[in-house]
Amino acid sequence: MRLSVTDSRSRWCGGLACILICATVATFAADESETATVMEDLRLPFEHYDDGRVKVQLMAGVACIPADGPVKASEVRLEFYDLDGKLESVLSVDTCEFDREDGSINSSSNVRFAKTGLSISGKGCELDSKKEMVRLFSDVKVVLSYDRTKLDLGAFGVKGNANGDAGSGSAE
Repeated sequence: MRLSVTDSRSRWCGGLACILICATVATFAADESETATVMEDLRLPFEHYDDGRVKVQLMAGVACIPADGPVKASEVRLEFYDLDGKLESVLSVDTCEFDREDGSINSSSNVRFAKTGLSISGKGCELDSKKEMVRLFSDVKVVLSYDRTKLDLGAFGVKGNANGDAGSGSAE
């Protein structure tokens, strides 16, 4: 019988130890959640025109937003709008950090940029919204699509368009 009393005491002590460990882990998790908020399907105006209309909008599948410092996000899409409010271009990254204070984004993941007639992809980027500059770091691929009949080659010393219309199309 004494053996069963010892077994029940050791079970009770083991259970108490497990509860204490779980409480400690929960305390650390609570401390972490107090300093950062995790959001899904985040939609955030990132930059505005002078009249208040949205110029750049950031969307993220998941974002970890600390009280201070850069936001870490995944499944990120930045939409750039023209003065008329029409979608002009889109920049997508798998993961990134963005700084709400200075309007910068940094990523080492896959990057895709699309605009009418232009598609750029690569690995890693930095965006500076104040300078309106995006820099891709590696494996950059650029694809241009255009209507050759409307391409003006005059800036290159060629008469006419790319099809040779309105002139011989040769350089002078």
